[in-house]
Amino acid sequence: MARLIRRALLSIYVMGLSSFSLADLPKKIHLATTDWCPYACADAYEGPGAVHEYVSDLLKQQGIDIQIDFYPWSRAIHQVNTGRLDGLLTAIPKEAPDLMFTQTPIMSYQVCFFSSYYVNWSYQGKDSLKSIKLGAVRGYGYGEPIDTYLAERGNHQRISFISGENATARLFFMLETNRIRMINMFLLGKFTTAN
Repeated sequence: MARLIRRALLSIYVMGLSSFSLADLPKKIHLATTDWCPYACADAYEGPGAVHEYVSDLLKQQGIDIQIDFYPWSRAIHQVNTGRLDGLLTAIPKEAPDLMFTQTPIMSYQVCFFSSYYVNWSYQGKDSLKSIKLGAVRGYGYGEPIDTYLAERGNHQRISFISGENATARLFFMLETNRIRMINMFLLGKFTTAN
């Protein structure tokens, strides 16, 4: 099944350059994601999210139905790693190294820090993080050198890791109530498509 899903996703990007038949593609793909607006939004009021819409439309063009379920991120990864679901909607290889990824990412993003307006701090490399109390979602891949900083046990007293439901909203609440000084987050990037 994983091979067929990879083929389906690759067919989206190479659009007709592959050597397999569309008849070999699955008719339905069941993906997991987390509530990570604006990429994938569990709240229907906000819409499904940019990546959710983009991938759904691309698969629909290939005649593939998609079902996307929302979980806390660590559980989403576990659901896929144990074979209960077919893949992850919004993942990077660092977060789920046992899964297969296409050679062409569907979008890029930028990692940013958010703080209260009164915090006078700017990122000046990994060592500058040692002067703040940072909030991060357990299991997210933030890119280097942030991932290394988050993994180093000596830094854990300065990091509030959270997991579970509504992680982003909970981080912002922690920021508003001064339990943390800074949040490491992502900003929506641009979509990339194969020609």
